[in-house]
Amino acid sequence: LHPAVKIFALKTDPTVEGIDWLSLRTELLGRGLLHRPGTVVGATNWRDAGKIGFALGGDVMVICLDPDARQFGIIDPASNHVGQDVLILLPSHAERAMQNFSKLFENVETLPPVTIRHAGRDVAEVAVRLGHRLRAFPQD
Repeated sequence: LHPAVKIFALKTDPTVEGIDWLSLRTELLGRGLLHRPGTVVGATNWRDAGKIGFALGGDVMVICLDPDARQFGIIDPASNHVGQDVLILLPSHAERAMQNFSKLFENVETLPPVTIRHAGRDVAEVAVRLGHRLRAFPQD
Protein backbone atom coordinates (compact mmCIF):
# COMPACT_ATOMS: atom_id res chain seq x y z
CA LEU A 1 0.00 0.00 0.00
CA HIS A 2 1.01 3.56 -0.60
CA PRO A 3 2.32 5.11 2.65
CA ALA A 4 -0.32 7.85 2.46
CA VAL A 5 -3.09 5.26 2.75
CA LYS A 6 -4.13 4.38 6.27
CA ILE A 7 -6.27 1.40 7.14
CA PHE A 8 -8.65 1.84 10.03
CA ALA A 9 -10.05 -1.10 11.95
CA LEU A 10 -13.69 -0.36 12.65
CA LYS A 11 -15.20 -1.69 15.86
CA THR A 12 -18.76 -1.20 14.65
CA ASP A 13 -20.46 -1.34 11.30
CA PRO A 14 -20.77 2.28 10.04
CA THR A 15 -23.85 1.37 7.99
CA VAL A 16 -25.87 1.44 11.25
CA GLU A 17 -25.60 5.24 11.20
CA GLY A 18 -26.83 5.45 7.62
CA ILE A 19 -29.95 3.30 7.88
CA ASP A 20 -33.27 3.82 9.58
CA TRP A 21 -34.03 1.96 12.77
CA LEU A 22 -37.66 1.15 11.91
CA SER A 23 -37.29 -2.41 13.16
CA LEU A 24 -37.09 -1.02 16.71
CA ARG A 25 -40.79 -0.17 16.56
CA THR A 26 -41.74 -3.69 15.50
CA GLU A 27 -39.59 -5.28 18.22
CA LEU A 28 -40.80 -2.98 21.00
CA LEU A 29 -44.46 -3.34 19.98
CA GLY A 30 -44.06 -7.12 19.83
CA ARG A 31 -42.81 -7.11 23.42
CA GLY A 32 -45.66 -4.86 24.58
CA LEU A 33 -43.32 -2.05 25.60
CA LEU A 34 -45.10 0.67 23.63
CA HIS A 35 -48.74 -0.21 24.36
CA ARG A 36 -49.18 1.74 27.57
CA PRO A 37 -50.71 5.21 26.97
CA GLY A 38 -48.24 7.93 27.86
CA THR A 39 -45.17 5.78 27.24
CA VAL A 40 -42.02 7.88 27.27
CA VAL A 41 -38.86 6.66 25.53
CA GLY A 42 -35.51 8.18 26.42
CA ALA A 43 -32.16 8.34 24.69
CA THR A 44 -28.87 9.47 26.18
CA ASN A 45 -27.96 11.83 23.34
CA TRP A 46 -29.85 13.92 20.79
CA ARG A 47 -28.55 11.99 17.75
CA ASP A 48 -29.92 8.66 19.00
CA ALA A 49 -33.12 10.38 20.13
CA GLY A 50 -33.68 11.58 16.56
CA LYS A 51 -33.14 8.14 15.04
CA ILE A 52 -35.37 6.54 17.69
CA GLY A 53 -38.08 9.18 17.27
CA PHE A 54 -38.15 8.60 13.51
CA ALA A 55 -38.28 4.83 14.00
CA LEU A 56 -41.19 5.05 16.46
CA GLY A 57 -43.18 7.24 14.09
CA GLY A 58 -44.36 10.00 16.38
CA ASP A 59 -46.82 7.86 18.37
CA VAL A 60 -44.51 7.75 21.38
CA MET A 61 -42.88 10.67 23.18
CA VAL A 62 -39.09 10.55 22.84
CA ILE A 63 -36.96 12.62 25.19
CA CYS A 64 -33.24 13.23 25.46
CA LEU A 65 -31.77 12.63 28.92
CA ASP A 66 -28.61 14.60 28.25
CA PRO A 67 -28.29 18.28 29.21
CA ASP A 68 -27.24 18.89 25.56
CA ALA A 69 -30.65 17.85 24.26
CA ARG A 70 -30.69 20.25 21.26
CA GLN A 71 -34.17 20.30 19.68
CA PHE A 72 -35.49 17.78 22.24
CA GLY A 73 -34.81 20.27 25.02
CA ILE A 74 -37.06 22.78 23.26
CA ILE A 75 -39.87 20.54 22.02
CA ASP A 76 -40.40 18.54 25.21
CA PRO A 77 -37.66 18.78 27.83
CA ALA A 78 -36.99 15.77 30.05
CA SER A 79 -37.95 17.94 33.03
CA ASN A 80 -41.57 17.76 31.80
CA HIS A 81 -41.54 14.04 32.66
CA VAL A 82 -40.33 14.10 36.26
CA GLY A 83 -41.99 11.28 38.19
CA GLN A 84 -42.67 9.17 35.10
CA ASP A 85 -41.12 5.87 34.05
CA VAL A 86 -38.92 6.08 30.95
CA LEU A 87 -38.02 3.26 28.56
CA ILE A 88 -34.35 3.96 27.86
CA LEU A 89 -32.86 2.75 24.57
CA LEU A 90 -29.07 2.52 24.37
CA PRO A 91 -27.65 1.68 20.93
CA SER A 92 -24.06 1.85 22.18
CA HIS A 93 -21.97 1.89 25.36
CA ALA A 94 -24.94 0.90 27.53
CA GLU A 95 -23.08 0.22 30.76
CA ARG A 96 -20.97 3.37 30.56
CA ALA A 97 -24.02 5.48 29.70
CA MET A 98 -26.05 4.06 32.56
CA GLN A 99 -23.28 4.94 35.05
CA ASN A 100 -24.13 8.56 34.26
CA PHE A 101 -27.87 8.34 33.66
CA SER A 102 -29.09 5.82 36.25
CA LYS A 103 -28.85 8.51 38.95
CA LEU A 104 -31.70 10.32 37.17
CA PHE A 105 -34.11 7.58 38.33
CA GLU A 106 -35.17 6.06 41.61
CA ASN A 107 -34.14 2.71 40.17
CA VAL A 108 -33.42 1.17 36.78
CA GLU A 109 -34.48 -2.26 35.56
CA THR A 110 -32.55 -4.11 32.83
CA LEU A 111 -34.74 -5.60 30.09
CA PRO A 112 -33.70 -7.91 27.24
CA PRO A 113 -32.07 -6.05 24.32
CA VAL A 114 -33.72 -5.42 20.97
CA THR A 115 -32.11 -5.77 17.57
CA ILE A 116 -31.94 -3.29 14.71
CA ARG A 117 -32.47 -5.18 11.46
CA HIS A 118 -31.89 -4.03 7.92
CA ALA A 119 -32.27 -5.90 4.65
CA GLY A 120 -32.94 -9.14 6.49
CA ARG A 121 -29.87 -9.04 8.71
CA ASP A 122 -29.14 -8.00 12.27
CA VAL A 123 -26.97 -4.88 12.26
CA ALA A 124 -26.95 -3.73 15.88
CA GLU A 125 -28.18 -4.60 19.33
CA VAL A 126 -29.87 -1.96 21.47
CA ALA A 127 -29.75 -2.27 25.25
CA VAL A 128 -33.08 -1.59 26.97
CA ARG A 129 -33.55 -0.24 30.47
CA LEU A 130 -36.69 0.84 32.29
CA GLY A 131 -36.01 3.85 34.48
CA HIS A 132 -38.56 4.14 37.26
CA ARG A 133 -39.68 7.62 38.33
CA LEU A 134 -37.50 10.23 36.67
CA ARG A 135 -36.09 12.54 39.32
CA ALA A 136 -35.68 16.31 39.06
CA PHE A 137 -33.90 17.05 35.85
CA PRO A 138 -31.17 18.04 35.31
CA GLN A 139 -29.45 16.55 38.33
CA ASP A 140 -27.39 19.02 40.35
